[in-house]
Amino acid sequence: GHVGASVALGPLSLAAHAGHLARAPGFVERYGNRGAFLGSPGLRPEAATTLDLGATLAGRARGLEGSLELVGFSTWATDLIVFVPQGFYGRAKATNIGRARVLGGELDARLEYDRLLLRASYTWLRTANDSACDVTAPSTSTACAAPPLPGRPGHDLVLDLGLRVGAVRLRYGVDVVADLAADLTGAVRVPPRALQSVGARLLVGDATGTPELDRLTLALDVSNLADLRTASYAGVLGPVEEPIGDLYEYPLPGRAFLLSARFSTGARRERPIRVRSDLGPGRPAPRATSLGGSSRDPHVALASDAP
Repeated sequence: GHVGASVALGPLSLAAHAGHLARAPGFVERYGNRGAFLGSPGLRPEAATTLDLGATLAGRARGLEGSLELVGFSTWATDLIVFVPQGFYGRAKATNIGRARVLGGELDARLEYDRLLLRASYTWLRTANDSACDVTAPSTSTACAAPPLPGRPGHDLVLDLGLRVGAVRLRYGVDVVADLAADLTGAVRVPPRALQSVGARLLVGDATGTPELDRLTLALDVSNLADLRTASYAGVLGPVEEPIGDLYEYPLPGRAFLLSARFSTGARRERPIRVRSDLGPGRPAPRATSLGGSSRDPHVALASDAP
């Protein structure tokens, strides 16, 4: 079940939501896919009690338009399902965690002035696996420190900058992820990383003055602009250079170029640029849709045209 309330006080909006949710394991979680994921037929359904509080402030003054959103959230889960890397072959297996806690906050700011657009999004997260002991933290004879959940970064910062120049839309984005564990005990720590991307959109109709081409957009995107491929991991005998990977330890590609064309058959409208600085190692798990919930992709950036 889920319950929520919201109130608007002029430019300020307040909202609160609470609920108890449950989910049965999915097909891939139970049986794998004969490749990246190992089957786990004995998985139990996961359940969680969630609570979030948030406020949004929006306004416009002297040609400057902006919004600010601040959200706090907490989750108490039982039998939480997470994917954990297994062995040396880059495969992952879905695993139940008996008891887990998540506490976090999100800050999202957006500013637009004339042809310039700026968006910044920051997520702070603290998690605890109450069914295990953190081997890197001190413990007593009667209790041990709870390690963080795997695949949940403690800090995730996304910055996006966009510029309109006639019929061209330019953008730059950077995504910084830090404080991430890769195993159930907190012993394997993923080094912080920052991935950059750039892109350009051409509105062909505006550029050529041809109304028949108003629905055609050409785009060029460059991901992992700095061609970052490896990071220094802590090893038994000292630092080890290893490929940076996603949540499932699959190595991320280096610098990549994507050229695309999009023709819309509907009425033309403004859409957000979707900025992805490559998938980083682990994203916060989605929460229920609510004010500031993680159903909002933190990589949706600037209010310009996009394919």
